[in-house]
Amino acid sequence: MSKNISQTKNDSLKSLTFSLTGQLDSCDFDQWLERHARKLGVEFEITQRSSRLIFIEVAGVSEMIEAFALAASLGPKSVNIDELTLMDSQSTGSQRYED
Repeated sequence: MSKNISQTKNDSLKSLTFSLTGQLDSCDFDQWLERHARKLGVEFEITQRSSRLIFIEVAGVSEMIEAFALAASLGPKSVNIDELTLMDSQSTGSQRYED
């Protein structure tokens, strides 16, 4: 499953929290996220979840974090993502992307 970000975070890693809204209650979504995180070399933790909303904290190289968030917003065929919101971990700013 997902790893605890605080255990893997170091000075060279960046972190970002993002949320996804939509139909997210697929049983294969977690494995899909794990597989893509491994391919991109990032660590992630699901910090909050419901069938319509998920918050994910991800740590790694900046470009790979952004690639992971984008990939998660596309998701597997079994989920339907309506919106991706990126939240800067260092501030209260956020960016929204809607389908």
